Amino acid sequence: SRMVVRGFCQAMVYAFLAVVVLLALDFRRVHAVLLALLPLGLGFLLLQLLVWVANVRYNYANIAAFPVLMGYGVSFGVNMVQRWMEDPSKTAFVAAATIGKGVVLSASTALAGLGSIVLARHRGVSTFGFLLLGSITLCLLLATLVLPVVIDLIHQRRGTHHQ
Repeated sequence: SRMVVRGFCQAMVYAFLAVVVLLALDFRRVHAVLLALLPLGLGFLLLQLLVWVANVRYNYANIAAFPVLMGYGVSFGVNMVQRWMEDPSKTAFVAAATIGKGVVLSASTALAGLGSIVLARHRGVSTFGFLLLGSITLCLLLATLVLPVVIDLIHQRRGTHHQ
């Protein structure tokens, strides 16, 4: 069991590093990479709080939610940052109003399916659904509500336009 957990953790680290490299190649700006990773990072931290509050224990069935969390969290952040970078002279909430609708619709379809998994009788499957439902919701809220605020605060503080 320790080998499985160790292997899973190593795979997650390698996958995360691959994502960071791909983001760096795409954005070519450190601040854009960090902004795109913000919903994932904060979402993961808030998920740990949610897990603690709900008294959920990690197991082999529900730990598989982390790669899915990484995919959604990065996807939401990348979409928002890419859209904002198309015209950084405007507030990031313009990006949130346009691409945010697509991000919300995409997340809604996943959340609808995961809602049924939460109701499963098998505890491992149920907590898998719970973790995904909670983490995707958190990443969605962070990408559409918090990320634009952070972008605008940084943009205003620097007083420059980034392209």
